[in-house]
Amino acid sequence: MMKKIALQALIALPAVGLFSYFGQIELPMIILALALLTDMATGLAKAWTRKSLSSKTAFEGVLKKAASFVAVMVGVGVDLLMPSALDSIGIAYSPRLVFGLLVILWLCVNEFVSVLENLEALGVPFPPFLQKLVNSLKQKVEQEGDASVASIVTGAQTDAGSENMTTEENNG
Repeated sequence: MMKKIALQALIALPAVGLFSYFGQIELPMIILALALLTDMATGLAKAWTRKSLSSKTAFEGVLKKAASFVAVMVGVGVDLLMPSALDSIGIAYSPRLVFGLLVILWLCVNEFVSVLENLEALGVPFPPFLQKLVNSLKQKVEQEGDASVASIVTGAQTDAGSENMTTEENNG
């Protein structure tokens, strides 16, 4: 179990840090686009082999894939607004593109899970550790997102508490 967690940290944390530090999400976006297309292709293949191919279901799938980019836009929007919004209330916040990148990573991992499920349904062999690794990565990305939100919320509460204390000291 510890080896899995160490491997996840070894992969996820430097990747998030590196892409966040350089403010670049191009490569993760390309990987996301490829993962979305691969999931669509393997999903269509699975539906075709099961003789359950439906244009309505396929269209709904395409809409979901397109909506993934809206989720990325929201994450990136939060990243772009976060520094100035928090700075305006006296909270220092320096990471950039953390939430957008976490959304992209989470979506990629979800697509990887779906692709593996589709491959399994098609009878394509793959090593069992791959499924475990992808599921572990999904959990790690979710934990990193929760930790990032918690650090901002905790920072906001701490700074607000300090501000109130200073106001009370000045009034007293």
